[in-house]
Amino acid sequence: MEFSTEGFERKEKVGEYVKPGIVEMQITKIEYFESSRQQTPGIKIHFEGKPIEELGGNGQKMESDFWLSEKAWPYTQGSLCDIADALEIREKLDKVKVKGEEEYVLAISDIFTGKFARYLVQGEEIEGNDGKENWVKATLPLYPKVESMDVEETKLYFDENKHIQKLVVPDVEEMLEGEKEKDDLPF
Repeated sequence: MEFSTEGFERKEKVGEYVKPGIVEMQITKIEYFESSRQQTPGIKIHFEGKPIEELGGNGQKMESDFWLSEKAWPYTQGSLCDIADALEIREKLDKVKVKGEEEYVLAISDIFTGKFARYLVQGEEIEGNDGKENWVKATLPLYPKVESMDVEETKLYFDENKHIQKLVVPDVEEMLEGEKEKDDLPF
């Protein structure tokens, strides 16, 4: 057997989930759900990016939650309007008038699905379990930054330092200094 590294190029594995950045994606599904703790009503929006060969022609996926409580509704309302403006469906959205949360989600579902837009996707670092590395969960900002695919020069920008919320790593030296000052160590 002959061993050689000639022509080898490491290819980054394409994961099935969206990574933070400026991403072109469409809404594939909108569904009603309730939070597990307080049963707060919410909207779960499912996104999918453009088809990728390495994923069997599927796009990378992402979910984002918006809340329908009285306190959260103004934020959700603004977010839905921002997305609707970019998708050029605002007029259809404004015509939806229903009383219940579930009826509202059902009524807007068909309006939003299937049209691509460009989104700023932020991230939140999640601590890995069972010895696994930390990972970054992609989410939309509180006020989604989204624009039509018709915009030729994007005004969206992504800054990893600003748009990825990192876990706080404790300063070990500072912790040890605190222990010395306590002087209650058993040795």
